Amino acid sequence: MISQTVLDKLEYSKILEYISRYTSTENGKKLILSHLPLLDRKEIIKQGAYVTEAKEILIKYDIPPINYIPDLNDRLAKSSISGVILDQKSIHEILNLAVTSRRLFQFLTNNDDDYSLKRELGSDLFVDKVFEKHIASVFDEKGDIRDNATRELATIRRDIRDKNDQLRKVVGKILKKMSELLLVQEDYITQREGRIVIPVKAEHKRKVKGFIHSESATGQTVYIEPEETLELNNEILSLSFAEKREIDKILKGLTEKIGEVSPQLRNSLRKISEIDTVFAKAKYSTEIIGSFPDMDEKKPFSIMDGRHPILIKKLGRGKTVPLNLEIRTDNVVLITGPNAGGKTVVLKTTGLFILMVMSGIHIPANPDSNFHFFFKSAC
Repeated sequence: MISQTVLDKLEYSKILEYISRYTSTENGKKLILSHLPLLDRKEIIKQGAYVTEAKEILIKYDIPPINYIPDLNDRLAKSSISGVILDQKSIHEILNLAVTSRRLFQFLTNNDDDYSLKRELGSDLFVDKVFEKHIASVFDEKGDIRDNATRELATIRRDIRDKNDQLRKVVGKILKKMSELLLVQEDYITQREGRIVIPVKAEHKRKVKGFIHSESATGQTVYIEPEETLELNNEILSLSFAEKREIDKILKGLTEKIGEVSPQLRNSLRKISEIDTVFAKAKYSTEIIGSFPDMDEKKPFSIMDGRHPILIKKLGRGKTVPLNLEIRTDNVVLITGPNAGGKTVVLKTTGLFILMVMSGIHIPANPDSNFHFFFKSAC
């Protein structure tokens, strides 16, 4: 295990922060920021190869269709619990997960290239158009529940609109009459607690029959629900309750549908997050003109034209002095020179490169560079 002190001194977390900016998903970002160097040589080589393949895909094809996806694990787990009802935002986000999963699967498989990334991470992504259609039919493009999601909801919302039209007409006539009598503070209507009210001058409040809901901060205006509109307001409120009950019924049905495929969706969320991190590393590799070195224990350890990645970010590639280092059979490397910071940069660059390679991250060095695996007990 590599100590946190070493990671901090070599500024490993800065590299992770740079890479995390390329992620699209919440879990992908978490995975990158919590990523630690691997202690298994085969896994290191595999992760480095994934990034190389992802970089080739970016060049040959396009950016993968991964939209922002929050961490949905808890909500997906709850969907399997009897009686639980997910809110419409969560359900719409789960729909986005399903759509993203299908599109990413198509993106990775709609070519003849035999990528291990495609076989090992993309092959079992969740794809179910019937499931998508079932949920998508309930929502409009803004993520709101459609009027025609069910016949009952369509009827309720039509009745609400009709009652609101009636209410506005009645209130309009009352307001006009009160305005002529100079009883209202201003010539407009407003709402208090979901009910339409009229702003009446405080000194005239006893002249208006109705229910007082509130008054202004100055006390000069009283908001009154006229007696003539009480019944209509009650009917609209009752319809609103019926609308909520119908929406809860719709959401309950969708939650149960999600619960049926919750394990597959959670697996897909995990796979998408992993693929997101791989492509984030590939985009970072493109930025730094990076590559993954060989890991051949029979050849000398060598860094060819290596540039410190943080200095590249600060100074630009052209102003960063390249490093060439080769270690053959010697157990000690002696670096000499004036106290100008060069020796420290060599040591930090070498150390940071080793951490990056152990994390499956490309380094800004010639691809003919060669690294060794230093944790023999973990091979």
